[in-house]
Amino acid sequence: MFLYKNLFIRYSGGRSSFDITNTELVGNYTKSRLGERFFSLGYEFVPLNKVKIGVNASIYGTFTLENTIENGEQRDTGNLRSYGLSLQYEVIRNLSIYTAFDFRQLKTNIEAPESLTSFFRKGDYNTFNIGIRYAVGDKDVLSAVGILK
Repeated sequence: MFLYKNLFIRYSGGRSSFDITNTELVGNYTKSRLGERFFSLGYEFVPLNKVKIGVNASIYGTFTLENTIENGEQRDTGNLRSYGLSLQYEVIRNLSIYTAFDFRQLKTNIEAPESLTSFFRKGDYNTFNIGIRYAVGDKDVLSAVGILK
């Protein structure tokens, strides 16, 4: 949602699934599912007609890891930070081809022996997305309600 001109706020949520290949590192998990939720603030630059370049950073984020073990499930939680870049090209009015790259960092609440804390406390990963974006409306929120023009 665009707040004012090219300044936007967004909510993102996603799920990823992972197979565990080395149980010696993480314990008796066979699979893990990551659920992520975060709000980010960003800005879109318009260097050329129909081309937008966006930058964003999360302002609040959380995650849940659901780890499958032999007798059920075990959950871990923590905070999530995300920093991203996007590029889009408007094919027709309000319909664009979109690509984005995000760097994400997890800080967990996992309790582990001190010798393993550095391994379990933090994790980094990247996401790359390609898609189609459809924009609803032509005005930012503050202009649409008449607060700013």
